[in-house]
Amino acid sequence: MHKPGIIIVEDEALIADHLAVCLEEEGYEVLGVAESAEEALALLDEKEAELCLLDINLEGDLDGVDLAHEINRHHRIPFIFITSNTSSRTLNRVKLTEPAGFIVKPYTPADIASNVAIALYKSRSTPLVAPKIDDSFFIREKHELIRVRFRDIRYVEAMDNYVRIHTVQGRHVLSQTLKSVERKLQPHHFIRVHRSFLINLLHIDLIAPRHVLLGETEIPVSESQRTRLLELVQVF
Repeated sequence: MHKPGIIIVEDEALIADHLAVCLEEEGYEVLGVAESAEEALALLDEKEAELCLLDINLEGDLDGVDLAHEINRHHRIPFIFITSNTSSRTLNRVKLTEPAGFIVKPYTPADIASNVAIALYKSRSTPLVAPKIDDSFFIREKHELIRVRFRDIRYVEAMDNYVRIHTVQGRHVLSQTLKSVERKLQPHHFIRVHRSFLINLLHIDLIAPRHVLLGETEIPVSESQRTRLLELVQVF
């Protein structure tokens, strides 16, 4: 009988052990326990997991939300957050990853069993679709299609009825509104900070009261968007 394989990402040993027991009692196979996002990514490359349980507060450069984005980009399996961190800033970051579940500590074995069962059912019942390139898109310029990687976009600027996309290599012009471009870029670390500007969170070097710096480029930040911006970045 097939046992669904699950990876646990939790840096507290007692909690990780308890999660493993809960899963095994429900007939699942624990493929491994990782204490950091880096360990988890190595496990995912090695094992054929069908689901991950993710803590949010992890040691290392990446936390659980960062790990979730990596899973979406490279592994496309469902994941469930198990955390005591329920701040509004965290929840706003979590929403962008589209998790299969969210369990608040302290949890019960029934919480684990029900969330895992539902996540696996939904995953198996979702029709398979052709894989898409999810780290980039193409822009048509004359008779050519030019690839633009999300991570290379620094910011997008509204210019009347078109937008200008500024990348680390140069810039491109699209005959689209900023709002339509925002819908496509938002899941990839982008946020509207001003009526005329959409920025890549990965390129922010400094956040001031009324602007941000992306390298040497100063982008204005409206008062209404500043609070949301601060909710999406990690502040120590």
